[in-house]
Amino acid sequence: MSLSAYVRAGEWTGFVPRYAGEKLPRVSGKLQRKEGLRVALTGDSISAGANASSKGYPPHEPPYSVLLAAELEVIYGGRVDLVNVSVGGATADGGFKGIQKVLDAKPDLVIISYGMNDVAGRNPTHYADTIKAMISAVRASQPDTEFMLVSTSLANSEWNWTPADQFPKYRDALTGLLGHGMILADCTALWTDLLARKRYHDLTGNGVNHPNDFGHRLYAQVLLSLLVDEKRMQAQH
Repeated sequence: MSLSAYVRAGEWTGFVPRYAGEKLPRVSGKLQRKEGLRVALTGDSISAGANASSKGYPPHEPPYSVLLAAELEVIYGGRVDLVNVSVGGATADGGFKGIQKVLDAKPDLVIISYGMNDVAGRNPTHYADTIKAMISAVRASQPDTEFMLVSTSLANSEWNWTPADQFPKYRDALTGLLGHGMILADCTALWTDLLARKRYHDLTGNGVNHPNDFGHRLYAQVLLSLLVDEKRMQAQH
């Protein structure tokens, strides 16, 4: 299923993620050579697929992780094995405690996607330190592994548990971690621009903090745009 099927009334002028495959040379090389790619995803309920309709409701659309892996296979022609160890309700602290599951997957690419449950702590420094510890733990065991850090989508601004002013701070904390073999998927920027044009309930499956099918497709598009250059994307679609 194409991720580009959404029809809009006018040209989008908001945030657009750009190809960053050159910053992940090992991952990009394996994709281009059709050698197969092992991806480990660690995150919270969004990454676990919460409120994607495949969890039991029509039209049974997959969550963003499955969409991403399937589309990479179609575009590049090689196998993509996805190991998703995400847990509903988890924070980065929980991700660090469960890092052995990521190591056991022996991934080429680790996608780290926390923040929705972390922002309640109002401590982006601790969040960044914990994500950094996760990265260090993987690299200590598997030094060639590359990383995609995902800044979370936004929650309903009327929900006091997730203070709206914290989301950009947590995104910026991730930006400060970037280095060799690491890229940022900025879903925070996309949701910020979308909510200047749409109601929150256009994007959510639970009215609070989970994307609906449309939101999961947007997640997949952000991540995919970082791994597929525009020429290859246009050729495919």
